[in-house]
Amino acid sequence: MKKVKNKTPLLSTKYRIDWVLLTVVSTLCIFGLAFLASSLSVKSEAIYNREFFKQLVLGLGLGGFLAAILARVPYQFLFKRVNILIWINFLMLGFLAIFALYVNIAGFNGSFAEKQAIRNDIVRSVDFLPIKPHVANGAIRWIDFPFLPNFQPSEFSKLALLIYLAKFLTKKEVDSTEWSIIKKPIFAFIASGILIFLQPDLGTVILIAGILGSSMWAAKVPLKFIATSSAVVRVLALSASLLTGFRNNRVEDWLNLNVGTADAENLNSNQVRMVQLAIQNGGLWGQGYGNSEF
Repeated sequence: MKKVKNKTPLLSTKYRIDWVLLTVVSTLCIFGLAFLASSLSVKSEAIYNREFFKQLVLGLGLGGFLAAILARVPYQFLFKRVNILIWINFLMLGFLAIFALYVNIAGFNGSFAEKQAIRNDIVRSVDFLPIKPHVANGAIRWIDFPFLPNFQPSEFSKLALLIYLAKFLTKKEVDSTEWSIIKKPIFAFIASGILIFLQPDLGTVILIAGILGSSMWAAKVPLKFIATSSAVVRVLALSASLLTGFRNNRVEDWLNLNVGTADAENLNSNQVRMVQLAIQNGGLWGQGYGNSEF
């Protein structure tokens, strides 16, 4: 007689709802939607409706539906297929890295405007592809799929790397604190971090490092190892901030910015200037709900 393999079902009929987590996430989503509506109050009705309902339908509606489905997927099912998720992660990040590397090489020592022109030229040159990179705010961080435009692979990386790490940390036969267990997800993070950094997107690299670090802490990996890894990430992030032109300019602008001066309009750090103007005009608590100015 042939042995029947015990297959893990896609959706489990037995699952427990974490009401604390659900309440926290739902509260953050509701407040986020309310703050978005307030900030859009100065826009036209067409822009307001488009952006608000896009977040309401795609963000809360579709996101909530997918979350409800994933909550019923057994972790064993994900662990068995996590290698596929990791390779999909590398394929998408590698696809964007090819174009990002070309921009960095072709626009070496070039200005921000010159690199932006190169990025736009690349997108136009591959317009015949069904899947093509998307450029926004001087970065190549998105992929335009025929059915899903403006998809950001680094968001997928957060989930894929976390599941990959969890698979190794939950192994029963070996002590989960051994380097031999966690080295594969660490190397996967390093490879993904380099590809994301090229887009460029240092913030997401730091965020993913924080997610993995907190996961290792929850799995009781020795604090000495976590602290060492954290120190390395901090040093690399600080070096990238100070040695990269536009990041270094932001730090300098933050230190030297004077709101209201004629030079303020020409500075690189528009976000810093807008934050200072917001505090100057609205104080700590702002000017009230729906009274945005910018």
